[in-house]
Amino acid sequence: MPDGAGPFPVFVHAHGGGFTGGSKKRMALAGPLLANDDVIFVTTNYRLEGQTPTSVLKSIADVVALLELLKSDPKYKVNPDQLFIGGGSAGGVITNDIAYKEKVTGIKGLWHWNLYEQAGQSVNLTDPDLLASVPCSGQQYRTHLVSDFSN
Repeated sequence: MPDGAGPFPVFVHAHGGGFTGGSKKRMALAGPLLANDDVIFVTTNYRLEGQTPTSVLKSIADVVALLELLKSDPKYKVNPDQLFIGGGSAGGVITNDIAYKEKVTGIKGLWHWNLYEQAGQSVNLTDPDLLASVPCSGQQYRTHLVSDFSN
């Protein structure tokens, strides 16, 4: 969490794992780095019940509920008009669905880990310098998003 009263932009990350596995722990390094740039970082788990349409919709609903909670509860210091979401694999499917289909207000950007990797960028999460090398503040941060909804 950044220092100060806020409100701050938030980046919510949903992990990958094919809707059957995975964990939010993979992105633990990102929190302090983004906090240094006055961005709140939240990584989330969601229900892992398989790849049926009903199960995937439950996973999506879990992340939507988190976004709504973050926006509505002042203790989290979130700017409800500056939400950035993203993930890899199943998490990318979830956040893409939220960005394009769900009626969550305040989403300004969408980032998909797998597309970043396909562009030739490193996504080795065992490398502590990985996230430190990705510019994360202001306009630089937005250049790493697949889509920017700020217009």
